[in-house]
Parts: sequence; structure tokens; C-alpha cells
Amino acid sequence: MRETRVDASNNQGFVLLIMLIFMQMVALLIAREISMLAYLKQSLFHHVMDVQQENEMQAVMRLVDHYKRPSCMINHMSHSAISNMSLRWWLKHGCKIRFHGNEYFFVREYLGVGACIGIRNQHNQVVVTEYYRNTLLYHSDINELERQLMQDTVAIPGNNIAVCSGQLRLIESGRKMLKRIL
Repeated sequence: MRETRVDASNNQGFVLLIMLIFMQMVALLIAREISMLAYLKQSLFHHVMDVQQENEMQAVMRLVDHYKRPSCMINHMSHSAISNMSLRWWLKHGCKIRFHGNEYFFVREYLGVGACIGIRNQHNQVVVTEYYRNTLLYHSDINELERQLMQDTVAIPGNNIAVCSGQLRLIESGRKMLKRIL
């Protein structure tokens, strides 16, 4: 009889060991799931913040598009050159806009006149189309390294009557392209 009792206690020890291993695995799985949920929550938060920032930048860009002749005109620059400009450069050459407590800077580049492309001006005359590129900078006051750039191309009525030797094409004034520069 004594042998069976020893076997039963060995079996109980083995069952206890299996239960402890099983509980450890369950605890690890739960910890992993909690960690995954925290990561997803943080990722979702950052995504929502990015979408809100982009929406705000688009609202600021709509304001910029309505400036007729801003004082912050610059010569044409490549995307990489303008994205590498320092904050000091933006302070010197850019026009400043405050929107919802955030500070933005923008510059405008003259891209040229559209050949045989006309726009109706406020007097309903067909005039030449002038193209401009606006670049908007958002610079965080909190994080010095955080900066975001957005560009758009706008077509606006020029001052001269449109004359074309071929077919004159009419377009609507306004934004023709919008993109975020990374």
C-alpha cells in the first residue's frame, strides 16, 4: 500500500507542475495581448494626431491659396532643397500664419504661364493662367525636430489677355495639386 501512496503523490506533483506551466503560459499570453493592445492604442492615437495635423495643414493651405501677391515670393527650388531649409531660413523668407494656436510659414514660387491655357478673371475676361507653388511649413514649438511640409500648385488669373495661336483651353482657377513632403 505504501507504494501506491507514493505514486499518487508523484502524480499529484506532476499534475501540479503541469498546472503551473499552463498558468504561466496563460499569464504570458495575457501579458502579450495587453502589450499588443497598448501598442495598437498608441499607434491609433498617433494616426489620429497625424490626420488632424494634415487636416489643419490643408485648412491653412486653403488660406494661403487666397493670398494674391504675398511678400514671401522666392525663386524656384527643388523639393529636396526646400525641405532641407533651416527654421532660420523660413523665418527670413517665409510669411507667418497663426492658425488654432499653431505657427506656420509659407513661401510661394512662380512656376510660369500656361501656354494656350486661359482663366476667366473677376471681369469675366479670359486671361493668361499663372501657376504658383505654395510650400507650407509646420514647425512644432514643443518638439524642435518635428516639422511637416505640404505643397500645392495653384492656377490664378494673370493680368494679360490670353492670346494663343492654337486652341485656347479654359480651366478653373484654384488648386491643381496637393501633396505632403516627407
